[in-house]
Parts: sequence; structure tokens; C-alpha cells
Amino acid sequence: MNPAKETITKQHYDKESKFYDKRRFGSPHGRYVNEIEQRMIINELTGHDVLELCCATGRFAKQIISKGFNYYGIDFSEKMIKEARKKNEKSAKFKVLNVNNLSQLPKKSFDSIFVSRALKFWNNPQQVIDDCHNLLRNQGKLIIHFRSNNFLPHMFLYYMSNTLKMKKYLNRTKMLNVQGVGTERKYLISEVVKMMKKGCFKKICWKSHFNFIFYSVFDNEFIIRMIKKFDNHFNFGQKSMVIGVINR
Repeated sequence: MNPAKETITKQHYDKESKFYDKRRFGSPHGRYVNEIEQRMIINELTGHDVLELCCATGRFAKQIISKGFNYYGIDFSEKMIKEARKKNEKSAKFKVLNVNNLSQLPKKSFDSIFVSRALKFWNNPQQVIDDCHNLLRNQGKLIIHFRSNNFLPHMFLYYMSNTLKMKKYLNRTKMLNVQGVGTERKYLISEVVKMMKKGCFKKICWKSHFNFIFYSVFDNEFIIRMIKKFDNHFNFGQKSMVIGVINR
């Protein structure tokens, strides 16, 4: 993100810090989405020391600590970090730090690094991924959770983009201007996988899920299990997660 857009985004999240959790995860749907995202990410964590990038108010911290991990969270918003420290126990460590400055952290000091929902704002995601490689110990994991452009309507555009007209339209769908926040960049799963490979990650895999209340209207576990299998097999979910492993 260029400096001007970064400032706009930071100002927005500074203002949002006191209302962030309530607005996003205070409703039944929001709590359900939060539960899905926590389960997906926490189930992939490995080792002992976990770093969350762009942690906001640290909504993952308590659950991660309850599983026996050491939690560290960074965010470029001082007010978000202030709220994170308020709502979490002292064993959770938080630091005001921009992802562009990950080189300030000690090398090979984490077993797992993850980010949720923030990839869309990064100006140079490849550099962040490369820096994460340096921060991870051998067999460590990088987990990138994001809103995927693989969502079914966008998949149609992707596979139909053999004409110049469709390519132009597809390119427009990749960028979303959000009032008060700046520009969001949407990615295909294949684009994130490519960046992971370039960053020397191995054993790369991905999973997807819908973040709609669609799941929660069913009480039947069999139906929910079938929907999730469909999501994970075809990667048509709106939210996706790409996982890479360090193998030095």
C-alpha cells in the first residue's frame, strides 16, 4: 500500500478499534463466521510460538493460548493494539509493527505465522511472504486466510477471460475501492500459491469455505459435512486459506 493509502487505512482502523469486534462479530452470523475462521486457522497451527500479522484486536489470541501455544500479535494501528491488550490476558504479547517492517523481528523465532483478512491491503505481499520465510523455524507454517477471487462468479470470469474484453472486466473485479479504507486487492488462490512457491515454501495446500449464514441454517451435521467437502474440493468458497511449510 502506498503511504497515502496506508495512512487512510490506518486512520480508519484507529477509529474502528472500539467497535471492531461488535460490528464484525457481534451478531449471530458474525459469531458463526468467527468460529469457522478460528477453527480453520487454529487446526493448522504447529509448534509452540505463533505470530499473527495484522492482528487488530487479537480475536484469535485467547483460543490460541488455550490450545497451549505462545501467541504474538502485531498491527500497525496503535489503537487496535491498545484494545487487544485490554481484552486479552497478559500471556498474549502484542506489538505495534507494520508488516513492511518484519525484518525487525528475530529470524527463525516462530513455528507458525498467520494472517486473516488483511492480505487485500498489502502493497507488496511477496516481500511479506519472503520475510515470513526468514522468521519461521524449520517445518514452520505460513497460513494466509483471505477473501478469494475464486468465488464462483469470479471463477466464471477467470476461465472465460480469453477475450480482451473479459480480461479487462476480470482485472476490474480484482480491485475494490472501499469508502474510508482505501483499495482492496482480491486474489485468486493460484496467485497466492505462486507467491508462496516464489517465497520457497513447500507442501503448499489450500482450503475454502463460505462465510455466509448458509451453514448455520442447517442443524444436520451430515448436510454441513457434505457442503464443506464440496467447498474444499472445488474451492468455490468465498473465503480461502493457503498454507505453506518451511523445509530447509
